[in-house]
Amino acid sequence: MSVVRDADHWMFLSSTGGVTAGRRDPDNALFPYYTDDRIHDASENTGSISLLRVTRDGRTTLWEPFSTRQEGPYRTDRALYKSVYGNRVVFEETNHGLGLVFRYSWANSDAYGFVRQSEVRNVSDGAASVEILDGIRNVLPSGVSRRFQLEFSPLVDGYKRTETAAGTRLALYRLSSIPVDTAKPSEALRVNVAWTTGLASATVLLSEIQCDAFRAGAAITAETDIRGRRPRCRRFATSSRRRCVTPTTRSRAIVATTACTTRTTSWWRRPTASLSIASTRCSKARWRC
Repeated sequence: MSVVRDADHWMFLSSTGGVTAGRRDPDNALFPYYTDDRIHDASENTGSISLLRVTRDGRTTLWEPFSTRQEGPYRTDRALYKSVYGNRVVFEETNHGLGLVFRYSWANSDAYGFVRQSEVRNVSDGAASVEILDGIRNVLPSGVSRRFQLEFSPLVDGYKRTETAAGTRLALYRLSSIPVDTAKPSEALRVNVAWTTGLASATVLLSEIQCDAFRAGAAITAETDIRGRRPRCRRFATSSRRRCVTPTTRSRAIVATTACTTRTTSWWRRPTASLSIASTRCSKARWRC
C-alpha cells in the first residue's frame, strides 16, 4: 500500500511493517528501494523497530510488537488502519496479557517529509513501568543510488558512517567518501539527519549492537560513532523509561525526508510527546540545530 501526498514524496508499505520511501525517484530513497516481495520480507531489518521491557507487579517481561520473534508467548490482536485520504497508515497491536496497546503510524509532512508517530497505552487497572527502545532501521546515507545499492551493497556498507553531532542528539548518516574508481579524493558533503525531542532522558543508539543486551535486561550506553555496518544494522533509536498509570499514553514521533536543509522549528504537543526527525540530503556545511 502507499501513503499518498500532493508533493514529491513517495512511500510504499507492507502489512508486515516493511517500508521503502523517498522523494522524486528511487535514487533519492530514504530506505532501500526494493520490489514488493522484498518489502514484505524486510520487516525485521528495515523501517520500524520497537522493544519494550514491561515491569508489572515486580515481574519484568519483554515485548516486541509486530515482530515474528514473539509470535506465541502473548495473546495479541493486530489491526491496520488507513485514513480516508490515504495519507496516514496506523499499525496497532494489543497485548492482552500485559494490558498494553502499542501503535505507530506513518504520515507525511510538508516541512520534514515522512512522519512516524508511536505511542504506548496502558489499558489495564494497574500501574506498569515501561522501558522502550523505539526507532527506525536501515536509513540510507545520502548519495546512494538505486543501482549502486542493488549491485554494490557490500561496498556501500564499507563506506557508511553514522555519528552524532557533539553536544547534541543529532545523528548524521553519511558516506565516509564517495566511492570512485579513480585515484582522487571525492568528499561526501551531504548527510541524512535524525534527531529526537520530547524524551529528555533518552539514550541515542546508532546501530543494533546493543539490542540483544536490551532484550536481556542489561543497561545500554549511547553510541556516538558507528562505521562500516551492514544496512540491517543501521538504525536511529532512543531508549527511555516511563511509568504508566491507567489511563496513560506515552507517545513519540519520527520524521524523515529527503532533499532538504534542516531548520529550527518549535513543536507543540502534549507534555509526554516525543519527536524524532530524520532528514536526508542535507549539506553538512548548512545544517544547524
